[in-house]
Amino acid sequence: MLYAALKSELGDRIEIFSSLQDFKEDGPLWGMDHYDRPDVLRRRAAAYRDPAVLAAIEGVIVPAREAGAVMDEISARGISPAMRSVADPIGQYYIPGAGGQFDKLKDRIRVKSEDEDVLIHPAPETLHERRYMIVAGEIAAEGPCHYCSETPALLLDPANRNRSARNFWEKLEDADPHHLELQRAAVEDLLARYPMTSGAIDVGIAQEPSTGPRALVGQVWAAAPGGALPLFADPIAYAGKIAAHLHVLEPAFAQGPDMEI
Repeated sequence: MLYAALKSELGDRIEIFSSLQDFKEDGPLWGMDHYDRPDVLRRRAAAYRDPAVLAAIEGVIVPAREAGAVMDEISARGISPAMRSVADPIGQYYIPGAGGQFDKLKDRIRVKSEDEDVLIHPAPETLHERRYMIVAGEIAAEGPCHYCSETPALLLDPANRNRSARNFWEKLEDADPHHLELQRAAVEDLLARYPMTSGAIDVGIAQEPSTGPRALVGQVWAAAPGGALPLFADPIAYAGKIAAHLHVLEPAFAQGPDMEI
C-alpha cells in the first residue's frame, strides 16, 4: 500500500524490484532491509547512540562485561531490562524479563566479546502502543501498532489516527484522548532534541500506580521510507509528506533519476 501511494505521488521516478540483485546502485534504495546492509545498520546504530534517544529510553551503553550489573539494577526495581546490540539495536533486541542474567542471554543479541558495547535500558510493560512515521523531523502519519486481522482496506481508513489497540492482537477501539496527547507529546519532545530525517517512533502507555498513565518511547527506527512498516498509519498521508520533503530525504535525486523500493 505504501508503494502504491508513493507511485501515485512520484510517478515514474520510483520503481519496484523483487531482489537486491536487481539493484544497480544508481539511485537511493528504499524499503525493508532483509540483508543487513551496512548502510542500514549504521543508520540504526547512530540513532541509538544519540544522547536524546538514550535519554528517551533511559538507556546506557556499556561494555558487555558491565551489562549484567546494569540489568540487575533495573530488575531490582521490579522492571524488565532490555538488551540491544549497539551494532544492530533494532534487529538484535531482547527483553528477558526481570531477573534475566546477561551472561546466559548474550547470545540472543550476538555478543561475542566482553569488550563489545551493548545497550541496556528499562522495558516496563506498555499498552496501546502507537507508531509515528517521521519525515524531515516531523510526524507525517500515525496509527496503532496492530496486526491487521480484518480486511486490508481498513488500513486506509483515516479514522485509524484516533484508534488504539490494547496490544497487537486485540481489537481496535476508540483511543483515549489523554493517551494520544501524552504519546504525541513524547514524540514531539524527542524530535525537538533528535530531528530524525526519516523513520518511525513507537510509543506505548505505562500505567504508573502513583502517577497514572505515562508515555514511553519503545523503539526508534531510523530508516529510509519503507524501512519501518507504517502498520495502521495512513500510507497516503505518509507518502504525501515524503514527496513534499524529497529534497530533504534524497537531495541528490529530488529532481533526478529513478528511486527504487
